[in-house]
Amino acid sequence: MKKASLIWGLALSLIVIVFSSCSREGGETAKYNIEFMNWETSPVGIKFTKSLIKKFEKENPEIRVKDTLVASRSYFSKLLTRFAGGSPPDIFEIQAEMIYPFLKKGLLLNLSPYIKKSSKLNEDDFFPVSLVNFRYDGASFRKGALYGFPKDISTAALIYNKDLFDKTGLSYPNSAWTEKEYLEAAKKLTKRNNSGRIIRIGIDRPIAALDILLDKGGAIWSSDYKKCLLDSPAAIEAYQFVYDLQEVDKVALSPRKVREGVGGSEGFKSGKAGMSMVYRYELPDLTKYIGDRFAWGIAPLPSFNGAHKQLLHGPSGWAISGKTKYPEASFKFMEFLVGEQGQIATAKLGWNIPANKKIASSDYFLKDLKRKDSEKINRIFLQAMDDLNPTLLNPYISISQVYTILQETLDVDIIKKYKGKVRIPLKKAVKRINAVIKENMRSEE
Repeated sequence: MKKASLIWGLALSLIVIVFSSCSREGGETAKYNIEFMNWETSPVGIKFTKSLIKKFEKENPEIRVKDTLVASRSYFSKLLTRFAGGSPPDIFEIQAEMIYPFLKKGLLLNLSPYIKKSSKLNEDDFFPVSLVNFRYDGASFRKGALYGFPKDISTAALIYNKDLFDKTGLSYPNSAWTEKEYLEAAKKLTKRNNSGRIIRIGIDRPIAALDILLDKGGAIWSSDYKKCLLDSPAAIEAYQFVYDLQEVDKVALSPRKVREGVGGSEGFKSGKAGMSMVYRYELPDLTKYIGDRFAWGIAPLPSFNGAHKQLLHGPSGWAISGKTKYPEASFKFMEFLVGEQGQIATAKLGWNIPANKKIASSDYFLKDLKRKDSEKINRIFLQAMDDLNPTLLNPYISISQVYTILQETLDVDIIKKYKGKVRIPLKKAVKRINAVIKENMRSEE
C-alpha cells in the first residue's frame, strides 16, 4: 500500500512538472497577453509575421502575442466591428487611408509620449514622408503627434524592355527624359501588322495623370482638403495627355487593360510592351515571371515640367488601440516591428522600401533582387522618395470613392462624346467628388 502511494505521489509530481514546463513554453504564464490583428494571410506573409512574433516573445517572455489573421478584402469592416463591439485588438495593421475614421473618433493611442521615452525608436530614423499620414494634432491631419508607424513604402519608376529598345534602335530611358522623349519612344516601339492591328504596344501602364499634374504644378485638393481641384488647367492637361496616348496616338494600353495590371496577355511581362510605370512592390513577381525571357531595366519617371513628382500611396503600417489594457506592452511590440530587426525582416521580404532610412540604404534592401544590377535598380526607387507628394488621401472622402467617380466619369466612350476632350467630363467628376465631400462633412457634424 505504501509502495502504491509512493508511485502515485511520484506520478503526480511528474504531471505537475510537465504541465508547469508546458505552461512556461506556451507562454501561458506571460504577464501580458496582447492581440496583433493583420492581413498577412499569404504563405510568405504568415511566415514573416510568425517569425517576428517568435523572436519578440523570446526576447520578451513576459509578453505573449496572439496572431489574428483576417483576409484583406474584409479586414477594414471586421476591424471597425471589433472597435464598435468594445473588443478591439491591442495592435493592428492599418492602411494610411483607414486611419482617418479612427483618428476622428479618438480610438488610437498617441505614440509620441512613448517615443520620447524609447531608447529604440526615433522619428528621425524614418523617411519624413512615410510618417506624414499617421500624424494628427486633434484638428488637422498630417500634423502633430504620431498615431502609427509605417511598415514600408513604395515608389514608382519606368520599367523598359531592353531587347525591344535595341531592336528599335532607341537609347535607353534616363533621368533626363521628358514627356517628349517618352511619347516619341512610345510611338516608335508600337508596331502594327499589315492590317493595322497593334501587335506590340509602346506603353503598358502610362504614367498616372495624378502624378503628371503634380509635375505641371497642379494639386488634387485645396489646402483644407474640402475642395477637389481636378478641373484646373494642369489637371486637364495631364488627363488629356494620358487619354491621347491611349485613344489618339494609340501607343498605350486602354484603361481596361491597364486595370488588369502590369503584364497581362498584352502587357509588359508578356514581352509585348516596350515600357510601363511600375511600383517597387511589383518587382519581385515581375522578376520571377519574366525570368531570362528578355532583358529589362529601370529608369526614373520622365519629367513633365522639370520635376519628377509622384504621389505617395499608403503606406501601410501599425497602430495601437487607445483602449488597450497594456499600452506599454503593445508599444514594446511596436518597437520591435518597426525597429531594426523588424525593418531588416521587411527588407528581406523584397516587396517594398523599408521605412527606416538606415535599413533602406543597407544591403538588406539594395541587394535583395538577386540581380547583378539590384543595387542600381533599388537606388532609383530610393531616390524617388525625395519626390513623393503625400497629398493623395483626403479625410473627407475615401480614395476608392474618388477613383470610382473618375473611372465612371472619364470613361472612354463618354470622352468621345465630347470630341475626345477631357475638360467637361473632368468638371463633372469634380462636381460629384465635391458633393460627396460636403455630404460626408455634414454627416460628421
